[in-house]
Amino acid sequence: MWRLTIFLFALFVSGLCDAPKRDIMKDVIPDEIFKFFGTMTWEEKETLKEIKQAVLQSSRNGTKLTPDEITALTKEKSPSLYEKKIALENTLKNKVDALTPKGQTFIQALNITSVMTGQSYGVGDRSDMLALLRKNNRDLTQADRKAVIEQFPKFKKIFSFLQRKP
Repeated sequence: MWRLTIFLFALFVSGLCDAPKRDIMKDVIPDEIFKFFGTMTWEEKETLKEIKQAVLQSSRNGTKLTPDEITALTKEKSPSLYEKKIALENTLKNKVDALTPKGQTFIQALNITSVMTGQSYGVGDRSDMLALLRKNNRDLTQADRKAVIEQFPKFKKIFSFLQRKP
């Protein structure tokens, strides 16, 4: 019985220690992107699967689709998904445009504002992303960070995390 209690306690504590790390990576992706994918209709999700297959097939054939070709394919297959995609891209572009020049460079380097372009979010695995966040965070002034937080509020948590860790 005690072994089980100790095991469960250790599991709980290790989960608590790990939670902020997992949350930080989730906080890098803007809420608007989660909302975009979370509010898709069933038909739009099916269309997205078809588009992903087309992107994968083109990569296998050595003729990778460009972001413009993916956008055109989206428009052809689902006008409603296309409209949502364009609206999201405009929202994210406006947010990035509202940043300071260093803030823009910071967000663009993270590769987190592309939507259905055939590119992955982020810059590799978790450790690569954290290394990039730490490196690029050093170049930001307080005003740059404030502007990023105004447009991407979850970055407040990220900046706090980065200041705690060397």
